[in-house]
Amino acid sequence: MPPQAGPVVAVGGAVIDRTPAAVKDWAIRTFGTDDKLVLQTGILTILVVWALALGA
Repeated sequence: MPPQAGPVVAVGGAVIDRTPAAVKDWAIRTFGTDDKLVLQTGILTILVVWALALGA
């Protein structure tokens, strides 16, 4: 990972590395070239929900 990569990109890379091949293939078939955008959006959504839960 390049030093300029942000935490969301780093977490996304780690998730991709640990995801089974069948799930990766499904995501690519379903989302096409937007698969990484969907992953990053999902990561940000989870982080927001987690932060809201901690703040409550």
